[in-house]
Amino acid sequence: KLLLHADGNGNEFADSSASSHTLTATGNALNFHLLSKFGKSAVFDGVGDTISLPNSPDFDFGSGDFTIDLWVYLNNLNPGDGSNDPVGFITQGTDGANFNNLQAKDNGELQFGQYVNNTTTDPGAILLRSPPGEVVPGQWYHVAVVRNGNNFRLYKNGQVVDETTDSDPYIARPGNLTIGTYFGTSLNYGLLAGFIDELRISKGIARWTSNFTPPTAPYTRD
Repeated sequence: KLLLHADGNGNEFADSSASSHTLTATGNALNFHLLSKFGKSAVFDGVGDTISLPNSPDFDFGSGDFTIDLWVYLNNLNPGDGSNDPVGFITQGTDGANFNNLQAKDNGELQFGQYVNNTTTDPGAILLRSPPGEVVPGQWYHVAVVRNGNNFRLYKNGQVVDETTDSDPYIARPGNLTIGTYFGTSLNYGLLAGFIDELRISKGIARWTSNFTPPTAPYTRD
């Protein structure tokens, strides 16, 4: 339902999936070729760069299978505002208490969270978190969140770093889907300084159900 190769010109980003969502860059988010995983990658300066698209039924997974995966390179583990907030990869929120995030914390911990009433413990909340130190600045990582039935798994470079069983549905938020930030007290709470490539959202598909070899080439539409 979304496929971002980040191979366009300047700040022109395109969705290469069949959905053809309109992507809007803010700040200085650019397609960048000097440090990339495949071809070009989206570069974020950690100050005000994001890529966003309007909410869509494509991102309403309900209780069905889904996969969110991407390549990410972190310049540092703190957002551009210098705080100790998480660094966001992709997010969607209703308000400062109800949001979904894929992120990294300043201790190198990867997290996927569905926050309800600003917690991951209330009914409907979901949390996956790796041990600290799973990611460090200056390296490319393949990160994936997969739901298969009621099994949720968080992967780094094809290896499971956390998993849980949860029957709660994925809550579709009414706000924009935004790349390069974290939705905390507000949108743009933890801006990414780094690069993202091959970001893909798959609805109805659990692309991996066990450890796997990370992709070695850009994705094709499938």
